[in-house]
Amino acid sequence: MYKILMIAPTPFFSHRGCSVRVYEEARALEKLGNEVVICTYHIGDDVPGLAVHRIINVPWYKRLRAGPSYHKLYLDALLWFKSLRVARQIKPDVIHGHLHEGTSVGYIVGRILNLPLLSDLQGSLTGELKSHGFVQGDSLYFALLSRLERVIDALPHVTVASSSAVVDELRSEFGARRVFLALDGVDSDVFHPSVRKASR
Repeated sequence: MYKILMIAPTPFFSHRGCSVRVYEEARALEKLGNEVVICTYHIGDDVPGLAVHRIINVPWYKRLRAGPSYHKLYLDALLWFKSLRVARQIKPDVIHGHLHEGTSVGYIVGRILNLPLLSDLQGSLTGELKSHGFVQGDSLYFALLSRLERVIDALPHVTVASSSAVVDELRSEFGARRVFLALDGVDSDVFHPSVRKASR
């Protein structure tokens, strides 16, 4: 089986989409016999049973909610240093980068250590920035970020996306290659419908 370095540029663990996807994928990969090591931000809840390495503490950044932030520029730089250090220690077989930021960090680490990169995307980077009001869709800044997104989407050896709509968007709008669908799911041991007797 494989030793996997998973790069998660997000507060981990926090009770929202990206964090849940990281958690469930790591557990699923380990159930298949793989070893997963996660590099992530300094904030978030500890998860028993998962090997998690965090960047140094940045005391003024405590944001857990989703959305873009300029603070992530230096957080991702710190994540790159941490990921490279951990990769040299554990010698993974593959890098699994979440989101565009994790893909970018993973690509640099992979180039240095000659490792393959899998990208895990939940949507468009520029689409998210636009939806949060971070950029205007008709601005030069948006156009430059769209071009950057196309570059990032071409970096990984393989990309997995969380929905068929994201798969189509990555292929048609950003020219991504080797994109496969990996749907989100829930742990049926935790989330399951209750059985109720029909009333008479």
